[in-house]
Amino acid sequence: MVEGFDPAAFDIVREEFQRDDTDIDRFREEERRLSEQRDIDRDRLREEPRTVQERYDAGLLRGAELQRYERFLRQSMGESAEDFELRRQRNIAKRLLMDMTNDDSITLTPEMVEVINDPELRMTTNGEVTRLTGRDVIRRSGQFSRSAILPDLPITKRKKKRKVSKYQKEFGKQLKMLKAKHPRTPVTRLMKRAHSATRKAMK
Repeated sequence: MVEGFDPAAFDIVREEFQRDDTDIDRFREEERRLSEQRDIDRDRLREEPRTVQERYDAGLLRGAELQRYERFLRQSMGESAEDFELRRQRNIAKRLLMDMTNDDSITLTPEMVEVINDPELRMTTNGEVTRLTGRDVIRRSGQFSRSAILPDLPITKRKKKRKVSKYQKEFGKQLKMLKAKHPRTPVTRLMKRAHSATRKAMK
């Protein structure tokens, strides 16, 4: 045994090194996980539709936002409510057909096609096929919907930008000069001086 060698002290040092290695491994693993999550989030944001039009085309708009955007589209194109609704239904059908065509896992039997093409049949959330009732027909017609009863609200114009006054322009110049001269002085004190200088300059 080497003189002056303490096995207990050696074990303590070795344990500390092992603990440090474990912590480093844990930190590296956490860093790798966070990096992977960042990559996933970035890819998801790239794939997600950004503009309102893209979200509308993807069928992601809901409720009041959807109604507002459809009213805006109808007014901007100068279409009647009936023409717009007809075009909207065609677009929905086209999008659904595209999704079904591109999804290889979907195959339709002749019975399914018959159910789809019959306008009086509906499928419930639990998969049962039922016939439309008179109440359903009225609800689908949209004659008592909010948009049919209330008139179209005008699209609000953007607020006119307020013109900057002569005083404000001069005040801005004076404050900038004072900030350059006295960088350590609090801005509240400089503003008082700038107002005084502006009043003098505009006499």
